[in-house]
Amino acid sequence: MRIAAQVEAALWAWVNEQYAATVVAQNRAHVLVFVQAQVAFSALEKACAPFHVYAGQRGQAPHYHVGQLCRALLVKYLHGWSYRQTEREIRGHSLVRWFVGYALTDATLDHLTLWRFEQWVKQQHARLFFDEILKQIDQAHPTEVARPQIGDTFALVSRACEQSRTALLRKAAHALLNYLAAVTPTGHAALLADCTVGDLFGHAHEPPEYYLTKPERDALEIRTATAAHALLRRVTAQRL
Repeated sequence: MRIAAQVEAALWAWVNEQYAATVVAQNRAHVLVFVQAQVAFSALEKACAPFHVYAGQRGQAPHYHVGQLCRALLVKYLHGWSYRQTEREIRGHSLVRWFVGYALTDATLDHLTLWRFEQWVKQQHARLFFDEILKQIDQAHPTEVARPQIGDTFALVSRACEQSRTALLRKAAHALLNYLAAVTPTGHAALLADCTVGDLFGHAHEPPEYYLTKPERDALEIRTATAAHALLRRVTAQRL
């Protein structure tokens, strides 16, 4: 039985090796193949190794390696995916599964595990991913540091809270309504009676933004921006 198990393990190892080689060969121009070849994850894995003490809080054994979590989080950042979409892509997309480090028969991580890991990283090593990858880029391209850089300066130097445009629009709308209430309570009450508050601040039982897919988040942003623009026009028309 032991020999049979060893043979089966060896066969699966060969199958996974061939599978990985085929996936890479078919996607040589993909960004994940490039990142795998260029980025060394050892420093990230070493810094995040203590995260295992947060796993298994309800008695279950951890089913992941910290290196897989680091790669999964980088995939999420690269594509702007939600936690749930990242989980789905790792489970169902062969190239993403290969990059994160899962074999064909492995059970992949869930979105809640990835969320917990990201919260831990933000608390313990807020700049870890940015600083480490930037350091590796500088080491790979040392002359680029001295060359003129052209880029978008929006929030380039900022300690702002990480927020989506939808959240920023809603925050600005709240500030505008609070100002209106202080200046003219009657006008504030009249505006709220006519305003579509659900489109601006979200409808009852609407799922949180981080649960949405990228297309769903884009649609929510457009809906919120349209409602915010209508609110601004209504307030401006009152000639305060």
